[in-house]
Amino acid sequence: MRQALLAALLIVTLAGGAAASGKGTTAGAFLRLAPGARGAALGRSLGGVADDAYAAWYNPAGLGFLERVEAAAAHESRFEGISFNAAILSVPVLAWHDSPLRANAYGVTALSVYSLSASGIERRGLVETDTPSGTFAASDRAYALSYGWNAPGTSVAFGGTAKFVDSALDSARATALTWDGGFLWKGDRRTAGAGVRGFGGKLRYSAVSDPLPTV
Repeated sequence: MRQALLAALLIVTLAGGAAASGKGTTAGAFLRLAPGARGAALGRSLGGVADDAYAAWYNPAGLGFLERVEAAAAHESRFEGISFNAAILSVPVLAWHDSPLRANAYGVTALSVYSLSASGIERRGLVETDTPSGTFAASDRAYALSYGWNAPGTSVAFGGTAKFVDSALDSARATALTWDGGFLWKGDRRTAGAGVRGFGGKLRYSAVSDPLPTV
C-alpha cells in the first residue's frame, strides 16, 4: 500500500510540472535552472531527498531536517557570455543558542540569491540597415527567504519560500513576488516529497504581463 501511494504521488507531481511549464508561456524561465551538479544531473528530481542547503531550491521542507549551518554555491558559464549563479546559506534557528534542544527544533531558515546575466548584447533595429547601435545587458535575479520545520516526534517536515524576482532588460525593469512550498517524509530506507515552485506572481514589462513558471 505504501509503495502504491508513493508511486501515485510521483505521477501526480510529474504531471503537474508538465502541465505548468509549456514553452513560451512564462517569463522568468531562469527560475527553472537547477543549482548544484547533483540536482542538475538528476533532472531537478531532488524534491524527495532535499538533504542539504540546496533544499531551499528543490524543496524547502528539507531544510527542517538540517542540524547545522550549511552554505552552498554554484556557477555555470553558458554560451555567448551568459552565466548562472546561485548562493544559499541555511541556518537552524537555534544554531548559535545555548539550548538543550536540537538546533533545528524551531525550524531552519535559508537565504538564497539566484542570477542569470548576459552583457554585450548588440542593439539592433534602430536604423533601417539593421546595423548594431551599441550594446546592452540583461539580467534576472531572485532573492529568496525560506523556512523548513520538522514536526516534533515525526518524520515529516513542511517548508515554504518567498521569492522576490527582479528582471532587467536594457533600461526596462520588472519585478514580481512568488512562492514555493512543499513537504518531505523521511523513513528508515525511503523518502518522499512533493511541492510547488513559482506559485503566483507575474512579471510586467510595459503593458505586457507574463506569469512566472510554476512547477
